[in-house]
Amino acid sequence: RWHHFSDLLSVCSLLCKFTSTVLTTKVVSLLLYVLRLGLASRMSSYALWTSLLILVTEYRSSTCLSIHNVSPRSGSLAGGAKVTIDGSGFSPDQYEGANHVFFGGLPCDVDWFNSANENQLVCWTRPWPEAREEESTPYLQTDVVVGRVSDTENNRWWRQHRYYWWSTPRTESVLPRSSVLGIVMVLKGWFITNNVHDVQRVLVGNALCELYRPESSELYRSRGWSRHEIHCLSGLLKPGFYNATVHVPRYGWSWNHSKALQPGPNGQLYMFELHPDVTSVYPSIGSSDGGTLLRIRGSGFGSMMDKLSVDVDGVPCEVQTVTDTLLTCLTGRPPTHSSAIHRFNDTSGISSTLRFEGVRGCTMTVWKNIYGGTISDLRNSYKYPDQPDIY
Repeated sequence: RWHHFSDLLSVCSLLCKFTSTVLTTKVVSLLLYVLRLGLASRMSSYALWTSLLILVTEYRSSTCLSIHNVSPRSGSLAGGAKVTIDGSGFSPDQYEGANHVFFGGLPCDVDWFNSANENQLVCWTRPWPEAREEESTPYLQTDVVVGRVSDTENNRWWRQHRYYWWSTPRTESVLPRSSVLGIVMVLKGWFITNNVHDVQRVLVGNALCELYRPESSELYRSRGWSRHEIHCLSGLLKPGFYNATVHVPRYGWSWNHSKALQPGPNGQLYMFELHPDVTSVYPSIGSSDGGTLLRIRGSGFGSMMDKLSVDVDGVPCEVQTVTDTLLTCLTGRPPTHSSAIHRFNDTSGISSTLRFEGVRGCTMTVWKNIYGGTISDLRNSYKYPDQPDIY
């Protein structure tokens, strides 16, 4: 009988290897139990063999680790693809004998909410660490580890996954490049899907960019969904430099194309800048010795005073209070010769003062009561002192 049992173990071991499975200690324990029962009851060799083979067949699907299929078989270079693995012998317990998935040695994060059974796993891919534009990986070995047991023989093509350029959504431009709070942004590129419901979310930085109008549940893009163009309302509240990403779970996160990126002041690469917007300043005049409390209204000021600075004509204005839409600051004393004040004598010989308000707009040279046929005639006829030639 022991000779027969040894033969049976060899057959079971070959059976598991043939079906790309691993014989677990649970099967061995059950085999020993049936063998002990058969010897105690003097079961015939034929009956013992039959019982043991039925036992192996009955429990093979739950005790032998096997991968049957991997879907989808390709995903984004930026990661974020939702991959479903069908098979058997997976652990339904995330604490004892937890499942671990690897593609070419790179972990795929198991989604335990959708993986609480022995026949199916769901995991989310990580970004490929050596990804480059317009490049793909070969098909990668899929390894599932349950506790200390792993499936090591699954080099079949339907059990593999790859990081593929043409399965990678791509963001190629963002318009506008900079704006104020509450702007509708336009993302252009190739987002693969023709169904808006396949898009789980659009992010600018870590803030959601809403695809639908809240009052009508219609898309911000008036012509409907397009896999080449996305319109969304930015939910950003804090000024700064941001990148935009689109998540399509069937394929993964979008790739930020190099032509969509621009360098920031600290060398970082970004796609969109949110800057504060000033709508009013009160009062509009104040003491030349400083000490005037200004109330500045607008948007995008943030709420952290230590991150905020205000200048009035290059002179620091000490911030007193701040909210996202209102800040107050105390003006400082300007230097004796402010850069915003220019004195000159006009054609009548009367001294006048010009003030150039703000830091935006256009500075122009203006001629009054001067006539000539060409720009050169105007330039040669009269020019304010120390004024640049801007037309």
